[in-house]
Amino acid sequence: MSSNRVIDALIANGWVETSTPGEYKSKTISDYETTSVTIENIKQISFDYRASCEDNYDFFIFYIDSTEELRITGSYSNSFEYESETPFNIKFEYTKDSSSSSGDDCVYISNINYKEP
Repeated sequence: MSSNRVIDALIANGWVETSTPGEYKSKTISDYETTSVTIENIKQISFDYRASCEDNYDFFIFYIDSTEELRITGSYSNSFEYESETPFNIKFEYTKDSSSSSGDDCVYISNINYKEP
C-alpha cells in the first residue's frame, strides 16, 4: 500500500483513524485551543467532511494558500474538491471556544485524494 502524505500529516498531528476505515477524527483539544495540519505543494485535493461541534462557536476551517475556503460549524457534512495548474498549500483547522461542548466536538475527514505536481 502506498503512503498518502495527507493522511500521514493528519496522523503526525494527532488525528486518529476512526472505526470507519479511511475516516480521520481531529485531534482532541480543550477550550480555547486550535489544532491544524498544513500540507504543502499539491495540485488537487478532494475529501468528505463531517463536523460535529457547537454551532456558531466551534469551527472546522479549510484553507488553500491562506485563503479560507470552508468555515463549518454545528452538525454538517459535505464534500470538497479543488484543482489548480499551479501547486498550492492546504490547511485543515479545528478550533474551539471557551463555552460548552456539543456533538462529538470534532471534525471528521474521509475519502482523501490528492495529486502532487
